[in-house]
Amino acid sequence: MIINRIVKETYGKLSPEEILKNTERLNEEDKNKILHYLKSFSVYGYTSPPLVDKIANIVIDEDDANNLYTDGVYTWFALDVIYFEKYNITLKKEFKEYVLNKS
Repeated sequence: MIINRIVKETYGKLSPEEILKNTERLNEEDKNKILHYLKSFSVYGYTSPPLVDKIANIVIDEDDANNLYTDGVYTWFALDVIYFEKYNITLKKEFKEYVLNKS
């Protein structure tokens, strides 16, 4: 299994406040390229439900919320994508450069 994660932290161990301290603003074009990339891969594996958005304090009730994805180099969970899209969580610099240099 590929374990090169796109994020630095595992959210289960962090409080909502700690998660929100780890955010960044990307320009809209770069963010959209990264989101498109993250959403373009098939499911690699599954995690156990329920999946909770700790910031909004809600259970995520989406069909693919517990999925794991990979591009063969990096892995990410659906929650990583949700947090990146909704809250601008910081992705690893190497991953951002990797994706943006592909475009």
